[in-house]
Amino acid sequence: RVSQTDVTTTAATSIQSYVVPAASLAAGDVIVIRVAGNFIVNTDGQTISLLFKLGGTTALDGTTITTSSPLESAFAESSSEVPYVMEVTLVVRTTGASGTAMCVTTVTTPTHRAISIPTEVSIDTTVSRILSVVATISAITGSPANHLSAETGTVRIN
Repeated sequence: RVSQTDVTTTAATSIQSYVVPAASLAAGDVIVIRVAGNFIVNTDGQTISLLFKLGGTTALDGTTITTSSPLESAFAESSSEVPYVMEVTLVVRTTGASGTAMCVTTVTTPTHRAISIPTEVSIDTTVSRILSVVATISAITGSPANHLSAETGTVRIN
């Protein structure tokens, strides 16, 4: 579970991360990362992006695998909180230094649902890997100011 995170800066911010230990995955394993919270975008033309990153030594420097951007694409500017849920599903196909996986991301709000194209990715399962969800806001303006909160987050491996 992620502790509550409120993104109020334009810097990329990790809102959920999980370290997959080395040699812990098997072919057929399914990893599901789920983050839920609220956001405000109160000025037209400003955006909030959610990215799923795989690998790297920190949650922010992994390879971007999927992007759900902009999050607010179905909304007009608003000073009211809008709920969202982002779910990342990673299915391990093969393991080892040249392992592979399929990844798909879904972002849902009350009036909009965006699903990424399933993407095959390389994943070296012989070393630990950081999986993370990263948020970026284009500008912090307005009252109340643009922001994104991550209220809950879970990681499940089946």
